[in-house]
Amino acid sequence: MPSGPVNRVRAAVVHRLPTPLRRRLRAARRRLRHRTLPSALRHGMVEEFSRSRVSGWVSLTPGHPGLSVVLLVNGVEVARTEAAAPAPGRRDPAGDVRAFRFLLSDIWDFLGPADRIGVAADGRPLPIAGRGMVVAPTERGPRRWRDLRAALAQGQVFSRTGTLQRPLTGQQAWQDDVFAVAGGVRDLLRDRFGLDVFLSYGSLLGAVREGGAIAHDDDLDLGYLSRHDDPAAIGRELYDIALALLDAGWMVEPFGPLVHAVAEIGGVRRWVDLFPHYFDADGALQVPWGMAGRRHVRREEWTGLRDATFGRHTFAVPVAAEATLAQLYGEHWRRPQPGFSWPLDRTEERTDAFMPRVAQEDVYWRDFHRRTVFDEPSPFCRELLRRPDCPPTVVDIGCGDARDAVAFAASGRRVLALERAPIPLQLARSRASELLVVSDCDIADPQAFAAAVAGLSRDDGPVLFYLRFVIHLLSRDAERVLLGAIADAAGPGDVLAAEFRDLADRPLVKNLRTRFRGYRDGREVVAQLRDLGFDVEQADHATGRSPWGVEDPDLWRIVARRAGRSATRRQPTA
Repeated sequence: MPSGPVNRVRAAVVHRLPTPLRRRLRAARRRLRHRTLPSALRHGMVEEFSRSRVSGWVSLTPGHPGLSVVLLVNGVEVARTEAAAPAPGRRDPAGDVRAFRFLLSDIWDFLGPADRIGVAADGRPLPIAGRGMVVAPTERGPRRWRDLRAALAQGQVFSRTGTLQRPLTGQQAWQDDVFAVAGGVRDLLRDRFGLDVFLSYGSLLGAVREGGAIAHDDDLDLGYLSRHDDPAAIGRELYDIALALLDAGWMVEPFGPLVHAVAEIGGVRRWVDLFPHYFDADGALQVPWGMAGRRHVRREEWTGLRDATFGRHTFAVPVAAEATLAQLYGEHWRRPQPGFSWPLDRTEERTDAFMPRVAQEDVYWRDFHRRTVFDEPSPFCRELLRRPDCPPTVVDIGCGDARDAVAFAASGRRVLALERAPIPLQLARSRASELLVVSDCDIADPQAFAAAVAGLSRDDGPVLFYLRFVIHLLSRDAERVLLGAIADAAGPGDVLAAEFRDLADRPLVKNLRTRFRGYRDGREVVAQLRDLGFDVEQADHATGRSPWGVEDPDLWRIVARRAGRSATRRQPTA
């Protein structure tokens, strides 16, 4: 801004100009004062518009760092993201092409055919490939547009996955709870493993860029720096940490590149994500979950941790936080990108450092059986006990906590219960009795299975090989091996009874979220049993057979008898 003396000199010079020239100068100054600066946007397009995602690109004047792109409903902004990262595969000789993305989920609950959705950049609507300038939903959601406007007016935002939520920046109770969880995880890793825990991924981004939670984030991310440089050792260490968390009373959800450590606070579950970090043999920082940048932090750049502010909390972050964020999110990490998506933006991941699948399953089932114990027999067990031809000897394969083995034994039958997972095995052994023998057996090992059942007596009649909720948990190869081992062990007249989830169960409502729940086409199992010499007496699937909580699974029930002369059967006494 010119100073007072400069203004006076300028006014004196202008006053000496001829009147026509002074008028033209004043008019030019007015035009300059009201001129709108040219937009950085050259052109752009929405290339994908689906129920799960809106994505596209904009071409900007060269050198421009990026601009905001907004999602509009009926002309009103409902979400905003930044077009800052280069658009892969897109080139414009006269401009810089930047990508943008919105992830959609809850928005469809509020809209119907009368509503219009569009996208704009720098105030200009963008064309939508194959759709025109706006898109109208084909179905009406359970709520209305006015409900969405009210929620947005109250401060709710769409999360990075498209879920409508209160921004974490305003949820102080959530922050207090998750930092209590984070403190417990930090103390355990320091005391048991000598490892320091720090903020990572989205939480590190929030601490450095915004001093707290990112409004559209939905969790707290923690990391630790392993001393190992071998990827396989990283996965084994994560498994050991998960077991230590379980032993300390935490609930644990295992994944290949991370674990969720969960605690219940005031009746609400709170969790943190825990990611291993390590330097490989070449001195490059690696994170199994992956990165969206192009350059690795080097070992010599990593100079330890420092404290940083996160809302009203303080937690450790890397001293090289900015370089770490550039590796994790790319060079444009300083600009908010609510539409960021790891499956789409990830440039590298280290699957060779994942916790092995068998270890993940072990952690999951340890956690499940520690928190879930059934005292009553399953409906399938009760159905078999009502059959007059239910054999007097039972092999409960994969017995879990032995809920059904106990019921079979209570009916006077001799029961051999097989289990290998430590926690359910311990529970099953606590329920053993004179008629119920519990054995530690890997049912996927045919030699171990054959040895476990080698001493079965058929003096009283045939044997029932019982598999409930086992087949759908096995790989196809493991399934074939187990059924083959049963066929080898079965004598004429022995019975195989199995219950498992049908493929139609996949989309149905579940009580628990898990990646270890499988589904199986029962027709294929029936075909295998017939090839193995079984006569199939029952084979059908339906819902209503074993409801639990909100879940009513679609279950196959198969009863098959080994071909040949049936052994003499003596009915047990209860």
